[in-house]
This record gives sequence, C-alpha cells and structure tokens, in this order.
Amino acid sequence: MIRQNVKIKEHEKHLARRIPAAKTGSWMYRKKCNEVKEEMESENKAHKATANRIAQGLGVLYRPGGEFDIQTDSVTIEVETTATVASAIARLEQAHGKVYVALTNRDGVEEALRLTANTRVGVLDSKGEVVRECGERHQTSQKLT
Repeated sequence: MIRQNVKIKEHEKHLARRIPAAKTGSWMYRKKCNEVKEEMESENKAHKATANRIAQGLGVLYRPGGEFDIQTDSVTIEVETTATVASAIARLEQAHGKVYVALTNRDGVEEALRLTANTRVGVLDSKGEVVRECGERHQTSQKLT
C-alpha cells in the first residue's frame, strides 16, 4: 500500500508540472489525480505481480504508465495477458534493441509463441525465464540477464 501511495504522489507531481500552479487547487486537477489513482488501483493484479517480479530480477523498478512496462538500456519488456498480447507485439516491433513480451500465465505463453513466430520479439514466461530469445525462432530455456 505504501508503494502504491508513492506512485500516486509521483503522478501528482507530474500533473502539477503540467497544470499551472494557480489551477492545482481546481476541480480539474483533483479530478485528474482521482483518475490516475483509479487507473492504478484497477490494474490487473497478475500483470502487476509479473511486472514487479521481472523488474526485480533485472534490478530495476516497474513503472506503470510508461511507454513500456520495463525498460533498461539493453532490453525492453512489455507484460501482457492473453487478451492483449497481439497489440503488445506490434508495439514492440517498433522498439529498438532486445525486445520481449512477458505473459502472465502459461496459456498466454503458447499464444505468444504462435504470434511471435515470424517476428524478432522474444517471449518470457511469468517468472522472467526466456522461452524464445528475441531475434530467433527456436525455443530456449535460459534466464534473462
């Protein structure tokens, strides 16, 4: 709960920079802050748990609301459910460097393998294990480093 409050405060600071100081007490600012808060609270629990697990394994923070769920200098990872994996693969194709889609469940991994067959996008399971290396078309079972 404390971590979530910290994230909300970060979003509030970001919003304060975009809205003039005279308007920060207005109903528009409060409404936007409440929308951000609701969006963060309604985030898929499996998505959040998977993203945090993978980010922790890489030694980075998961920052919801960014262009991609996890981004470092060397790798970009988008965590998805089975329902949203296709659109994530299309977005990752446009990104530079190593790109992976991570799935929140085993059924999603099978779907992701099928959808990434002719792409450079790699596939991770919910624990961050590489199921398919990016840029390759064969399966491996090594840990992402």
